[in-house]
Amino acid sequence: MNDLDYLNQISAGVPSSKPVAPFFDKKTKTVLGIVAVAIVAIIVLFTVSSSAPKPLEADAELGRIYNRSSSLLKTIDEYNRDVKSSSLRAAGSSLQTVLLELQSGSNSLLESYYGVKADSYPLTGEDSSLLEGTNSNLEKARLNGLLDRHYASELAYQISHLMIVEDQAISKSSSHTISEFLEDSKSSLTQLQETFASFSESN
Repeated sequence: MNDLDYLNQISAGVPSSKPVAPFFDKKTKTVLGIVAVAIVAIIVLFTVSSSAPKPLEADAELGRIYNRSSSLLKTIDEYNRDVKSSSLRAAGSSLQTVLLELQSGSNSLLESYYGVKADSYPLTGEDSSLLEGTNSNLEKARLNGLLDRHYASELAYQISHLMIVEDQAISKSSSHTISEFLEDSKSSLTQLQETFASFSESN
């Protein structure tokens, strides 16, 4: 046996290595692909839903309107009787009527549309400070015999702020009933605000 035959005999005796099976076969790759697509779809849906703007609601503003109306009614009840001008007292009485309707209406709308009572909304810090400032100014004015002038300016100021909250509620409300109620109230308040703002003790 020559060297070539010997080498051929040795190589023939060595078993040929079998091809290594792939780590992922076709079926496994398909399943993993479907799972990956599903996970990506879930993540995308979650991201879109969490970043989508939530529908605006007017319940917080209605709560503020109720509280402001209630507080202003107490202020008018406290000071209107000491006002010297009969026209200014009449304007104060008219404002009481509008505020009573606003107080009652906002409470009813909160219960019927949102299922909550108006007294579940505490007076906010900003609103509380504004109302306390008005009451403090009126008390000082009464003690100094200057109530009429300050009464007119303070109520004009408070009405302006109340209408701002009404505008905020209207912009957030999807209910025609709520918007119509507030628009009617704003119309009455606008006239009264002009009456108080234009008051002059010389009239």
